[in-house]
Amino acid sequence: MGGAFPSTTPTRKLRPQQKQALRILAWHVVSQLELHHGSRELGDVRRQNEQCKGDLEKSRAQLAAARCELAQRNAKPAAAPRAKPAKRCK
Repeated sequence: MGGAFPSTTPTRKLRPQQKQALRILAWHVVSQLELHHGSRELGDVRRQNEQCKGDLEKSRAQLAAARCELAQRNAKPAAAPRAKPAKRCK
């Protein structure tokens, strides 16, 4: 811990196989952390995507309603009986 007290535990050295095992374990831990982070980020992006899809659907419905309203305003009274009737809006 600190330098004020002498260590009573003898210093041990790791064998090469132990060092390699620790390196592999460290690599595995870092990989798992990165995977967890990526998974979490993917979930956030999916939620944002669903929100955007909903917003887009609402905007398309509003656009269709506005086009319909505009078409009704611009529709002229039929002069001839064979004139095409104006489209009905939903």
